[in-house]
Amino acid sequence: MDVVITYALIESGRDGVGLLMRDRKPDDISRLNVAGLAGVFLEACKYAQGVLPRLRTGVPLHDDRDDVFIREITDAAVAWDKILSTLSTERPRSGQ
Repeated sequence: MDVVITYALIESGRDGVGLLMRDRKPDDISRLNVAGLAGVFLEACKYAQGVLPRLRTGVPLHDDRDDVFIREITDAAVAWDKILSTLSTERPRSGQ
């Protein structure tokens, strides 16, 4: 079930990307909208972070890649929190 949830979160992000691709002003998309969408993908990664340790293959090459990915997610989450703190004072533009 966890894998299904991870893929559902990714699909939500894909849907959001599709909406932005059809935006009437693609060169003027709000940073907050983009940040919200990025947050969806990061949440999918964070959820996968909890799933990966349970999917050990016993093949060092695969398991080591998972460990690297888990560390990258952790680093991205820390960086994301810093970015969000700078966006928290930005107001959305009207119509967005």
